Amino acid sequence: MLEQQWQTNPGGPAPSRPYLQLGLSKNVTYTYDANRAEGDRIIAVRINGEALDLAKDYKVATFSFLAAGGDNFRAFKKGVNTDTALVDRDGWEKFFEDNSPVSPSYAKHAVQVTSLKDTYRVGATVSYTLSKIKLGSLGSPADKTVSSKLFYGDGQSVTLPSKAVVNDSAALSFALPAGASGAMRVESTVYPNGTKIVVPLNVTGASVTADAVAGTYGDDVAIAVTVSGPEETPTGEVAVKKGDTVVGTATLANGTATVTVDSEDLGAGASNLTVVYAGDASLSRFDRDGRRHDRQGRHDGVRRRACPDEGQRPGADRGHGGFGHWHRSHGRGDDLRRHHRLGSATVSNGSATVSTDVSGLTVGRHELSVAYSGDGNHEASTTAVDVNVLKGTAPLTATSAGAAYGTAAKVRVTGGPGASGLLYLANGDDMIAVGFLQDGVATVSLGKTVLKPGSYTLDVYYGGSASFDSAQTTVGVTITKGATTTRKVSVSPTKIVKNRTKATVTVSVAGAGFTVDGGKVTLRASGKTDTGTVKAGKVKIKLGKFTSTGSKRVTVTYAGNEVAKSSSTSFTVKVVKK
Repeated sequence: MLEQQWQTNPGGPAPSRPYLQLGLSKNVTYTYDANRAEGDRIIAVRINGEALDLAKDYKVATFSFLAAGGDNFRAFKKGVNTDTALVDRDGWEKFFEDNSPVSPSYAKHAVQVTSLKDTYRVGATVSYTLSKIKLGSLGSPADKTVSSKLFYGDGQSVTLPSKAVVNDSAALSFALPAGASGAMRVESTVYPNGTKIVVPLNVTGASVTADAVAGTYGDDVAIAVTVSGPEETPTGEVAVKKGDTVVGTATLANGTATVTVDSEDLGAGASNLTVVYAGDASLSRFDRDGRRHDRQGRHDGVRRRACPDEGQRPGADRGHGGFGHWHRSHGRGDDLRRHHRLGSATVSNGSATVSTDVSGLTVGRHELSVAYSGDGNHEASTTAVDVNVLKGTAPLTATSAGAAYGTAAKVRVTGGPGASGLLYLANGDDMIAVGFLQDGVATVSLGKTVLKPGSYTLDVYYGGSASFDSAQTTVGVTITKGATTTRKVSVSPTKIVKNRTKATVTVSVAGAGFTVDGGKVTLRASGKTDTGTVKAGKVKIKLGKFTSTGSKRVTVTYAGNEVAKSSSTSFTVKVVKK
């Protein structure tokens, strides 16, 4: 069905309109690549947050025109068609009657994914681009960032760096977890519009095959081995084992190798052998730099001999005393007196570890000057070291005391000191609030009626900044029913005659911070009960006839509804003889 959005005529020329996009309900999302071949453009479909099950039957509601295969959507004709006799216009009107007021969702249901491969190798780098992200509806705010998380293994996950949305697209690139394979997925959320994107990944290791062979005892046996990988041709070593004993090895060339085995190592008769591929450099990742940097951008120090004699042999006199300093360099050959000192340490046995505070440095590579002041036996010397300052992390925590419906619930968010930038709060697919993290602290107010009474787990997302990576957390928020006040507005007519007049009572029910709509109001007077339903905060109820004269007490009780608490009041009316 979704593939047929790219229009084709059965056995005829292409239609004049090559693409017709279907509108989908909010519980359906999909990813696609329009550049792929016909029939292969849809990458993944999610229904109610779960992957489409091709073995499952789904019920689809659509117009009779499409259900009959109109506009070349021939897939509809393969299903069982049930005519509901409903008219689309009536359905729209009924929806607005039952759900008003309504507000639009700007989340997009279909996003293009390009440069995605069918399979990836274990430990490989995955790169793809999300495009056509913006919905384009009137009033839709501009999308700013994409937050992503990789799910793999048995419930394991890793948060990926956030990416900015530029020209309606965002490019993602990340390394797969070392040693992990199998079905994976990347779940992304576009902020502030809340578009959800799920991209499936198929990660496999190398596949090893070998043919059974026969030989004569005393002669060598040649075993042909083929190793194939999901991306590039594997390289490295293969080994043939009998039990735990290696009986032969060979090096792969163009993915194949011939392993020569001495039959005397096997013995006469049938032998069960195991072919083992050890992997190659592309199956695991190593940091060749040899220096370690944490995400806060703080270098853990470089141990370097403080003496300028680099050729000093072990056991020779080593420098003691003196200071090693790290300075921010402003260019080679600058006078160190003009540099900003970042840290210092005392040399002991020829080395020192200098802890440096690089919070004043921008993200990126910096050349630092290391200056040794010398001692009684050693002259002063200098050198330089490169330090890569990475974005800091701002791990989020969020708390909320909740609120009553009609009152703005507040969410207190804390992050890393110095972190600033936009915060987004979402309830599932719906973006419900935006705030700003300032120096690691923010208080975000939710709309008074954005959440109905109940308990919620909201997603809190920090979009990051030039100095801090994005981060996310969750917060529990409980909304209770809102308070109401019930009062009599008027009684008409004002003169009530015994056994004759049926007076109409107008009652208002006001919510604290919201308009009450729905819920029963009951009037009780002289043993009789009359009821009505609140609409837009008011209700008119006709009283029955009074059978006696005098002052009559009327009690008014509002029963409440799904968002409003109950409330009550009372008043008196005077009944006359005539």
